[in-house]
Amino acid sequence: MKDIPETKSIKHLHQILDQSPIGLAFFKGEELILDYANNQFLKVGGLDQNQIGQCFDLIASELIKQEFLGLLRKIFTSKESSRVVKKIYYYTNPDYLSENYFDIIFTAVLDEKSFNVVGVNVSVTEIADREFYRQMILDSTSEFDDVISNSPCSTIILSGEDPVIEIMNNKMMRTLGKKLDVLGKRFVDVIPQEMNQQFIKLYQEVYRSGKLHSESEFRIEYYIKEQLIVSYLNLSFKPKKDRNGKVYAVVIISVNVTDLVIARE
Repeated sequence: MKDIPETKSIKHLHQILDQSPIGLAFFKGEELILDYANNQFLKVGGLDQNQIGQCFDLIASELIKQEFLGLLRKIFTSKESSRVVKKIYYYTNPDYLSENYFDIIFTAVLDEKSFNVVGVNVSVTEIADREFYRQMILDSTSEFDDVISNSPCSTIILSGEDPVIEIMNNKMMRTLGKKLDVLGKRFVDVIPQEMNQQFIKLYQEVYRSGKLHSESEFRIEYYIKEQLIVSYLNLSFKPKKDRNGKVYAVVIISVNVTDLVIARE
C-alpha cells in the first residue's frame, strides 16, 4: 500500500480539527504566539485565520485577554496542566456580545531534552451553563432531598446572578403562597416586589462574596390574595461552590419568628 504523504495527512487532520465543536489552539513560546487555532477557538476568541502566527497579547480583545493570558503565563512557570470552568463574554459578530460557560483545559508542552515549557495546548468546550449548573445543584442536593422536603424550616435554593428558583420545599411554598410551577423561574417574576428587593440584595451579596450570612428578625411585607402579610424571619444564606470555588447557588433557610417578635412587643 502506498503511504499517504505527510503533508496530506496533516492537512486532513486539520480539516477534522476545524470541524470539531471543541475549540483547540496551540500557543508557542513565552511570547504566546498563536501557532494553531481551529474554527471554534477562533470564534470564541473573536479572531480570524489571518491572525494565526501573531502574539496573542496583541490580537485578542481585552475581554478574552482577561480570561486567558494570566492562566497561559502561569503554565510556563508551574509546568502543570490546569482546568477551569469560566464564564466568557465573546462577540459572535461585531455588534452582538454573547456569554456562556466553558470548560477550559491548559496543557503544558515540554521540550523532550530540557523539559522546559515550549508551548501550551488549550481546549475550550462550551457547556450549556443553565443545565450544567442546574445538574450540579440537583446532584449535590439529591441525597438531602427528603430532608429538605420535610424540613420544618422554609428552604429555597436560588442560582445565578439574576436568581432562578431551583428548589423550594413545601414549607416555603406555603409561606409564599406558591406552587411547584415556580421552579425554574426568575425570583423577581414570582415573588412579591415588596419582598424581593430586600431579599435579592442580601442574596447577591452572598453570591458575589461567597461568604455565609445570617439575618435576625428580618422584616418583610408583601401581599397574598390582596391581604397584607407582615412577617419576621431569621434567615441563613449558605453559598454552594463548584470545584473551582465559584458560587453557583445559594441555599436559604428561613425560620418564621413573627409570633416571638409580636409577643415581645
